Amino acid sequence: MRPRLRPGGLLLVQDHVLPEDGEAACYVDLFEKVRDPGHNRAFTESEWRVMFEDAGLTVEQAERLVKRHEFVSWAERQGCAPETIAQLVDMMKNAPPLAAEWMMMENIGTPDASFANHHLIIAGRK
Repeated sequence: MRPRLRPGGLLLVQDHVLPEDGEAACYVDLFEKVRDPGHNRAFTESEWRVMFEDAGLTVEQAERLVKRHEFVSWAERQGCAPETIAQLVDMMKNAPPLAAEWMMMENIGTPDASFANHHLIIAGRK
């Protein structure tokens, strides 16, 4: 997008963001990939900042947004098969501590199971 921006133009991006811890980041990203095989890769906030800076943009603001999801409806929206849902539940039960903390999982293995994912809103100026 940078080449399309006029001098002084602002680029605003909102996307799923990963924790900075490498093991937790890989686990959280894999969780999303299991649900959605078309998912490519999410990034950490520091990776987003580097991408903006490498593109010649000055990061003016970065803000996080936490979205809580009811697990079953989240998985069913993607059309997950029962086996995939079972795999995701197993991943929730066995998540490394930092990944579990990041995802703020509740009521794992019940109909009321939920978790949170994090989004980053980042603004950079050319």
